[in-house]
Amino acid sequence: MRLITFILLIFIPCHHVNAQPGMDIPGSVSDSIPAASITFTPQTASKYISGLLEKSNLWRPYGDSMRLALGRLIDHYYEPFDSVSSRLSRFFYNPLRYRLIKHVNYKTIPIRWLNDSTFIIDTLAEFALPDNDSISVIPDSTQIVISDTTRAIAASEGSPFLIVPGENMADSLRMAVETILSYTSVRDSILIYFSDIHGQKTPFWLTSNNEDLYRYWVKNYKNDSITIWLGNPSKKDITLILEEDINVNRMQIEEAKDIPIYESRPARTLAKVQLLKEIPVYWNYDFASSLAVSQTYFSNWAKGGENSFTSVLDITGGAYYTNKEDKTKWTNSARLKFGTIITEKNGLRTNTDLLEFNSQYNKVIREKIDFSTVFYMKTQIAKGFNYPNDSIPVSKFLNPGTFTIGVGLEYKPFEKTTLNFSPLSYKNTFVLDTANIDQTLHGIAADRKVRQEMGSQFVIKSTNTLLNGLNITNSLRLFSSYLNKPQNIDVDWEINLDKQINWFFKVQLNIHMIYDDDIRFPVLDDNDQPVLLPDGKTKKSPKTQLKQYLGLTMSFKF
Repeated sequence: MRLITFILLIFIPCHHVNAQPGMDIPGSVSDSIPAASITFTPQTASKYISGLLEKSNLWRPYGDSMRLALGRLIDHYYEPFDSVSSRLSRFFYNPLRYRLIKHVNYKTIPIRWLNDSTFIIDTLAEFALPDNDSISVIPDSTQIVISDTTRAIAASEGSPFLIVPGENMADSLRMAVETILSYTSVRDSILIYFSDIHGQKTPFWLTSNNEDLYRYWVKNYKNDSITIWLGNPSKKDITLILEEDINVNRMQIEEAKDIPIYESRPARTLAKVQLLKEIPVYWNYDFASSLAVSQTYFSNWAKGGENSFTSVLDITGGAYYTNKEDKTKWTNSARLKFGTIITEKNGLRTNTDLLEFNSQYNKVIREKIDFSTVFYMKTQIAKGFNYPNDSIPVSKFLNPGTFTIGVGLEYKPFEKTTLNFSPLSYKNTFVLDTANIDQTLHGIAADRKVRQEMGSQFVIKSTNTLLNGLNITNSLRLFSSYLNKPQNIDVDWEINLDKQINWFFKVQLNIHMIYDDDIRFPVLDDNDQPVLLPDGKTKKSPKTQLKQYLGLTMSFKF
């Protein structure tokens, strides 16, 4: 057997470029010319750049970003993006047919024999000359042909491909091409300028899928301007929208015969209107307060007099429930009226003390007539004295106390006038502390704490305004007992007149009169001495109780 020994020698060729006279080397000193004298047409510029790209010896083997950019520029010059997109979109991917074949790869290896049994792989036997594409073979070399057979998938005759990596390559290639074309179309943008009549330019970018609108002012030669909105929904579409509610009118003188007259009669129809449903407000509240103060001062006054200071506090509050659907109304109110007087001789005394509560429930029967139930109670908050005796109290809180409950009808003839008649009424007058308070002073028998009466009650309430802001409030309460002298009617009448001066102050006159046949006072003779009966007791009889106040009042309402 012949022993064959081979030696693998690898030679890396090095090409040295030496500048020779007459060689065309761009950028050399001999080729430099003034930049101002260089002129190109698009065709000559394309040819010049293409020549630089074809000479591979001009470029470094790394950092060739400028070479790639110049290549893309030349490709775009020869064929625009729209042409590439149109040509690729016309290519049919689906009709391709594939078949399984055996593919043979051939590779030629040059060798050089050193002797009968030794050869080497000659890497310098074949190379390409730099000036052309021809291949030269060094003499005394032998070539070995190596073949390799593999199974591959071949495309049909109408396909630009010979061998494909798989049967789904056409679909993948189509999706890849569509993705890049779509991305390039969206990414690409064009800057255009809108110029007005005065030459002012406004930049506007043409992009894709931009839903924003931009505002521009369009003017004519008279400097009239209107607003338009510009949009760019897609790359090749521009949207123009005129500003709403624009009306340009100019006044000019024209003859009557040249004025056009337009007559139009628009079609008018009644629109269906649904009534708004009222949201009921069942409860309402109010609060009011007033403070009346007066002061008297004397110094070396020949006619005499006594220094004094008087104050009266009047507070009222109410809560009102109204249900129109149910035709019911519930009125609740409370009042506190308390006054004092300070004199130099007698000091501090109470001159007004009243605490009362009212509650009334109404149910509409017919227009202006309601079924009504009423509750009324009154008492006081501080001790009361029969001056000048200020050591023994004659009244205090709930001593006495009076409440009335009645059932009947209420009639409202006018807006601010009510007449309430309760034929079935119960009145209760009580003194809780009979050990310290004499109950006989309040119409209660000496051996009792309570006086109970069944009868009827009639209440009149009205509010009127006279003489430019003079308010008159009237409240009259009448009660007649069925079982004890019904002809003797108890009267509780209060009338109030006030005139507002400004935001806070008003002049007020208050008159309060009470007559109760069960409350009796000592009868005095001409010398103001008590009249005695034959049994030696003091003679007593009912009298009208009257209280009056006139003063300047500071009031607050909420």
